[in-house]
Amino acid sequence: MKIGIIGLEFAGKKTLMRILSNEGKNIVKKGSLELSTTQVVDPRIEFLSNLYKPKKTTFARLEFVLTPSITGDEKKDKEIFSLLNGVDGLILILRDFCLEGLPDPSPEKNFHNIKENLIINDLIKLESITEKFNKRHQKSTDMSVENEKNLIEKCKKHLEKGLMLFTLQLTEFEESIIKNFDFLSRKPMYVLVNVSEDKIQKELLFNFDSIFYSSISLGIEEEIFRLEKSEQEEFLLSLGLKEPALNRVIRDCYRMLDLISFFTTGEDEVKAWTVKRGTNARSAAGTIHSDMERGFIRAEVISYDDFVKAGSEKEAKKLNLYRLEGKDYIVQDGDIIHFRFNV
Repeated sequence: MKIGIIGLEFAGKKTLMRILSNEGKNIVKKGSLELSTTQVVDPRIEFLSNLYKPKKTTFARLEFVLTPSITGDEKKDKEIFSLLNGVDGLILILRDFCLEGLPDPSPEKNFHNIKENLIINDLIKLESITEKFNKRHQKSTDMSVENEKNLIEKCKKHLEKGLMLFTLQLTEFEESIIKNFDFLSRKPMYVLVNVSEDKIQKELLFNFDSIFYSSISLGIEEEIFRLEKSEQEEFLLSLGLKEPALNRVIRDCYRMLDLISFFTTGEDEVKAWTVKRGTNARSAAGTIHSDMERGFIRAEVISYDDFVKAGSEKEAKKLNLYRLEGKDYIVQDGDIIHFRFNV
């Protein structure tokens, strides 16, 4: 899964990317873009790895894409937003700390600034889509063509009202069409408010059009990241925190994209796999290998919590905690699965 990081200048985008990329070690530059793959910290994988002691332990990963700052210049922003084609979701970073020479922070004002730019970008994209559609279907009387035309008009009216497309209610058919247009304001979003140190324990109340948000002090997170693990715990305790906020940000990205993790275990490897919530067992097998999906027979499943209670695979089997599930079983977060297949 790929997540775009966007925001205005001085919001803290580069600092976030630096921390996510292990102090810049995992950043790959591609033109004006920065790409980074981040390991998803998961205590469940650590527990399973300590138990099985496999040759290899593989955590889930998320890919992040950092663009230049949004400027408000239509032409420049169009180029910036085009770099986000294909991302699965967006993190909008907003500044809520003072900087010399800059106006006092106003997260809500900056949010609406970014929102306006996203809407303008989608309207520009819609013009191009409309032009191509009209050329392609000048004389068509096909009902599906008429439905697509109505959807285009529906999107246009919604955007012209100053509303982002993620708030537009669509039918299943319309949803199958609109995903091909790759509108930015239709993508899942998560607002991250970068606050000063004195605000990290305070409840922040903002209006971001019902978009989920949380706060982080990236200056503090950078300090935490540079400490040894033993020192990190002491520093966090002094701030009244249980863990680095960055761990929460990763979990929030999962929440934004509606993702879950299931696990495969063994002496060779303990591994976390990422799927969309609602994925069935057969499709989940396909994330491991297409042969598993094609030749799917059954899934041997136990929940992580049941496994921990049992204390070992042997004990869990003795207690009959493993279940055999068919192809339509909906995989749950934390399931430990062994797929049976034949090709």
